[in-house]
Amino acid sequence: MNKKHFLFPLLVSSMLSIVSSCDNPTNSTSPITIEYGRLYDETLESENAHFDLIDHAELTSLISNETDFVLLVYKKNDTCGCWINSFRPNILSYMKKNNLLIYAISYTEFGEGASRFGLNISSSDQTIGIFENGALKYSKTRNGDDDPWAVEYEKFSSWMDERIKPGKTLYVSNTQLNALYAGNEKFTIGWMRKSCGDCSYIGRHSFKDWAKKDHEGVLYLYDCDDPISRPVDEDGNLNTEVWQNFKDKYGLSNKYNTDFGFDNGYVPAFHHVDPGIDREIPGRSILDGMVVFNDTISKGEDGGYYVSSTYFSDDRLDKLAFLENVGDDVKTNFENMALNSSDVTEYPEYGNYISWNHESAESYYAPLLNAFLDCYVG
Repeated sequence: MNKKHFLFPLLVSSMLSIVSSCDNPTNSTSPITIEYGRLYDETLESENAHFDLIDHAELTSLISNETDFVLLVYKKNDTCGCWINSFRPNILSYMKKNNLLIYAISYTEFGEGASRFGLNISSSDQTIGIFENGALKYSKTRNGDDDPWAVEYEKFSSWMDERIKPGKTLYVSNTQLNALYAGNEKFTIGWMRKSCGDCSYIGRHSFKDWAKKDHEGVLYLYDCDDPISRPVDEDGNLNTEVWQNFKDKYGLSNKYNTDFGFDNGYVPAFHHVDPGIDREIPGRSILDGMVVFNDTISKGEDGGYYVSSTYFSDDRLDKLAFLENVGDDVKTNFENMALNSSDVTEYPEYGNYISWNHESAESYYAPLLNAFLDCYVG
């Protein structure tokens, strides 16, 4: 997201009506594609660290943003042998096999007045919930210490396989990110931020649509809100020096790569990388790339609106190899492109900042994003 521009808040839609779901018989199930996974990290010392721990507000955000995801409701610091010795190891084995991302929330988050979203909440038995577009579709609660579903891996994995289809768009940790750049294989990576409105928008629309399809290869994602790359102190103040250095290092900015870096560096961005090109400065190892949104919109003397700064400009188009796969009907040069007044929003309270509305901008960016990802991920 362009830091010079107004930071769009995450679009919080009106709460969906949630229908309580329970375990359905096999003959009525259809698997949900869980488009975003996580590359399993065997170096983590704590077994619970494999889960993405969230609170009730974060769960509400996932639901409001119509996310497809798997949720574990559990008891923190549970010392029960049935959890430590059987059910948790079974869940982790399934996560490892499928690079599955599972969010985990303590049952204590569902206090008095807190919505349960159709989930069965138990202080003693864990619940697995599977959400489609923010609505609970499947769920099951462990039924005592000897429940075969929890104790026997084959029964648990079969139940999951009937209900989900893990995707190949995988989040990586900072350690795994460094390992990718230390390796010898080419890879494709997307740079995102969970707190970024632009990232959230494509994550609910064009990018989500692409990620739900079958793909030959893997797309890695890095959440730049990781405190290693974008540290924020207790008062919410961003360490801008560390964040800028990170963007410079990995080629998000144009400091070390004027071909594929853009200005000070923005997300969402996507790179195809050959890590062997430059081991010292990863940003110089980019083979192809693109940035989504983050255009500057200006208002002319005649009152008309136009794109005054963009990644897709005359001086960059011949560097973008993936554009060879784009049809003649797809616009690739946005420089000085005129926009209708209905395509933009002016914000006088933010220094007369003008935004290109997401819906309008995505109609131009979606075919380019699909072309880039299809070219390098398949």
